[in-house]
Amino acid sequence: MKIFLLSCLAALLLTGCAGLVAPFIKNPYAGTYSGTFTTSDGKAGPASVSLTNIGNVFGDLTNTATGEVGKLTGSVDTHLVFNGHVAFTSSGHDVGGTFKKLAGGKLTGTLTGPGGYTLTLNIDPKP
Repeated sequence: MKIFLLSCLAALLLTGCAGLVAPFIKNPYAGTYSGTFTTSDGKAGPASVSLTNIGNVFGDLTNTATGEVGKLTGSVDTHLVFNGHVAFTSSGHDVGGTFKKLAGGKLTGTLTGPGGYTLTLNIDPKP
């Protein structure tokens, strides 16, 4: 029984470690971007978004009409498929979709969530 438990623990550790290797890649889209955003519930304004080498996404979205700042968090893979969450004080939505790379390194995408919610980003890389 003791050997069985040790074998299970070793298998679990090996599986866990193998799972950690895949995400640690250099994402070709890593960098800091700025531009604009709009949402289907009427929010719009400037956006600042950072993509890390391992695909984490962090962003600030400021609603020009109210000054309310929203947070964009999630991850993007090397094919620009995004999964994450956008949260304003007044609302929060899970969103997902695919960005497109345009000329000059610009990224654009419409991310969708439940109930027809959409977040559209048009962002350029910061020099």
